[in-house]
Order: sequence, then structure tokens, then C-alpha cells
Amino acid sequence: MTTRPSRNHRVPRATSVAVVIAIGCIVIAPAAGPVGPSVALAAEVQTGGRLGLEAGHLAHPLGLASDQATPYAHGGLVYEVGIGEGPSRVEISYAGDVTVFDPDVGLGYRRHALGLEYVHRGADRHQLTWSAGVQGALRRQDPAYAVYDHDELRAYLTARAYPHPRLMTRITTSLRVRRYGVLPEESFIEPSVQLLARHFSPSRLTLGASLRLGGKWFHDPVAPAVWDTDGTPATTQLAASLEAARGLTDRVSIRATMEQRLQLGGFPYYVSEQIYDSPLLDRYARSGPAAAMSLKVIGPRQVWVQLGGDWRRNDYGAIRFAGETAGGEGREDTVRSVWLSLERRLAMGDGQLRLRLQTAWTDQASSLAAYRWSGPVAGLSAQWLW
Repeated sequence: MTTRPSRNHRVPRATSVAVVIAIGCIVIAPAAGPVGPSVALAAEVQTGGRLGLEAGHLAHPLGLASDQATPYAHGGLVYEVGIGEGPSRVEISYAGDVTVFDPDVGLGYRRHALGLEYVHRGADRHQLTWSAGVQGALRRQDPAYAVYDHDELRAYLTARAYPHPRLMTRITTSLRVRRYGVLPEESFIEPSVQLLARHFSPSRLTLGASLRLGGKWFHDPVAPAVWDTDGTPATTQLAASLEAARGLTDRVSIRATMEQRLQLGGFPYYVSEQIYDSPLLDRYARSGPAAAMSLKVIGPRQVWVQLGGDWRRNDYGAIRFAGETAGGEGREDTVRSVWLSLERRLAMGDGQLRLRLQTAWTDQASSLAAYRWSGPVAGLSAQWLW
């Protein structure tokens, strides 16, 4: 088959386990409701936002056995302006974040996004609530990985209803379009739909189930030649999950989740001596089961303590990775993690300050030696919500 243009450097995996755990303390997302206590400027205009800073250490930032450990620092800002009274509201938002690593690692990036959302809420929480929004974003990597600079546009529509006082249902549809300037064959269109249902019982037990169907189309004209396909390269995935949460006391709760991802359409693959990892290896490249459990305790002085662990198996199917054979090799990983976090929430003016310490240990067993690794990640963050 036609091989992909070679690259003389390793490329970062967008969903590296260590990176997700480490910088997950600060979430930069499109406007989806108030992010903190709002400050009224006028009868029809409100503002809110959050500002976060984090620093920590990663043992395997790329998820590779040969990785160089690195410190990191992350900063994020979300600012929202809401306009409207009564059931309807328009929200305009800005989200930006910056992450830096050791210069020798070169994984740092900057991201900026602008969003517009319309929200219509029912008179009470049991009536239909729906919202629609659009967000445009750009992400720029450090020079070592500048080939992965991209622009993105996302639009969504979501609706929530309570068909029964203790049953919540929600449906979300979205469309994401991403464009890579240097690597047009990796540009894609991603539609998805997700159904979620949760039941709340008087005994403090919450049960939930969700179903997500999504796909990616690599629509650029050069994609069929690069991926060696007869038509437009595409992949489709179905993910089903179950969740259960139980409040044991007013200060102790447990939560468990299970998920299964099924590949419904073949993922574009290639054979190349240069392949290590790429942003293509996101959720659509992996199928298999996953499970997680966590315990949350509100301790003395309102310190939130969370202890948890998760397990998952990632099967990369037909995708070929560099190995001992000339045609590349398949890959299957088994990942186990345990983590502990401590969080303290303090009143700060009209807002709230959240201080968080999180540490985790991850072990990844793989069918390929290049992806077998284990090591810690630790981070300390502060987030101000107003």
C-alpha cells in the first residue's frame, strides 16, 4: 500500500493518559452554563468566569517507554457574559489556556476559543430545557510540533427533560470540523449524538446509562491517496456506558462506571517506519472495555478527599505501529491507574477559591515494548471562580 509521508520526529498522542490525568484539574470548555457565582452588572447582563493555574510533574508525557520526564505548568481562563432575563438567555464566552513543558520535550501549546450559546430554561427544573451553541477555536503548538497547529469549529444542540420526577433524560448532538494546515489528510468532520438517562432514588442511589454514536470523515481531497482508500476515509464508533453512585452518609459517597467501545467502521491505517503516535489516535482509534471506581469523603475543614482507580483495555485494531516486522505491528494496551486528590474550597469575595492536590500512578502493559511504561504524575492547582 502507499505509505504515509515520513516524519523525522515523534509526534504527541493527543489523548496521552498521563497528560489527561495531570491537566484534567482545569477544564477549558465551551459555554454550557454559569461557571461560578455571577456578578450582576445590570438587570439583563451578568458576568462570570474562572481562572486557574497548575504546576506538576509527568513521568511519561507522550505515553512512551522512552519518554523523558518533565515538569509542566498550565494556566486557563474562561470569561462569560450572559444577556437576558426570564427563561431565555444568550451567553458569549472566551476560553484560553496555555501549557508549557521542559523545552527539550516541546509539547507546549496555546489555545483560544470564542463561543456563542442560546439557552432556554423551563419554569422549573422538570420542564424542558434546551440550548444551542457554536464555538470557534485555534490551537498552536511549540515549534517542534507545529505541524499539528489546527483550527476548529464546533456546533451543538442539547435538550434535557424529566419524563418522571426522578428520571432525567438528555440528548446532545454535535458537529466538529477541524483543519490542519500542514497535514490536510488529518483534517476531519465529526458528527455525534449522545443519549443519557439518570434515575435518582430516595435512598441516595443514582443509576445512569448513556449511548454515544460518532464518526469521523477525513474529507480533504488528498486523504484517499495518503490513507490508500478507494473513497473518503472514515470511521464510526458506538460507546455504551453504565454508572452508579451512592451517598453512604452526608459526607461519604461512592461511584462506579463501566464503558464498552465498539468499532463500527474501519479506522484509516498506514504502515511506516516513522510512525510512533499522532493526534489520529484519539477515542475513535481504540475499542474495548473500561471500568472505574472512586470514593469521595468530605473531611475535616471541608477538605474533599477522593480516592479512585480505573482499568481499561485499548485495542487499536488494524492500525499498524513500528515494530520488529517490516509491515508494522498491531497494538493492544491494558492500562491501570490509581489516584488520590485533596481539594479545599474557600470563599473569596463574591466567588470561590479551589485548591487541589492530585497524584496518580499509571501502569500500561502493551503488546509492543515501545508502549510499556509505568510512572507517577502529580499536580497542584488553584482555581478562582466568580
